[in-house]
Amino acid sequence: MYLGGSERAFAPPFRSNMGRIRPRSLPVERLRWPVLADPGARPAGAGRSDGLTLKNLSFVAIDVETANGNRSSICQVGLVRVDEGRVSSSFSTLVNPEERFSSFNIGIHGIGPAEVKGAPSFDEVFSDIFDRLEDSVLVSHTFFDRGALDGAARKYGLPIIPVTWMDSVAIARRAWPEKRGNGGYSLGKLAADLGISFRHHDALEDARAAAGVVLYACRETGKDIDDWVAECGRPQTSR
Repeated sequence: MYLGGSERAFAPPFRSNMGRIRPRSLPVERLRWPVLADPGARPAGAGRSDGLTLKNLSFVAIDVETANGNRSSICQVGLVRVDEGRVSSSFSTLVNPEERFSSFNIGIHGIGPAEVKGAPSFDEVFSDIFDRLEDSVLVSHTFFDRGALDGAARKYGLPIIPVTWMDSVAIARRAWPEKRGNGGYSLGKLAADLGISFRHHDALEDARAAAGVVLYACRETGKDIDDWVAECGRPQTSR
């Protein structure tokens, strides 16, 4: 996720020989309803709807990292599927963007030419991504990831994936209006306030954190995914 020059650079993620990202903080499978980073933790400002059973808590969260300022230059994709408030699956892969890497972006996420050597290009992983996302409610923290995913599809002459997009920033603004200003809706700030432990600028970790923000917002407001889609969902058809 590219968020501009004020963001801090982080150490490169640890990678297996299969090109998958191994998160260093809590495993994505620990994310569940209600979302708690540690047993017994009770984040400030998140708890008005404790014990509430909501009808629909199923969606997919996505994050991408890019090689340079072009949104289509995806070099990592992370997906987290949440079913009934629990992570049911996760997916992460490095991607060869077939473009140059800027030193600025490498400084943000730690991914460069050496890391993507031998990794598939976007068109080679597209069918897998399409199958995982088709007709889902898809959450990203800001719509940067939507522009990146659609841009990469156009770059390779691939179809736009039919999903209903939701921005977790828009959801957070409605759930916690008091956080306006002072970077209150950045992913790092929200995660810190809500007690979500993650390593920023790793696509899988960022997707997991965005999923956590949405689940906390559901608990805080008593609204489920259907309610949030009605408020701020953006349907997108294949074309």
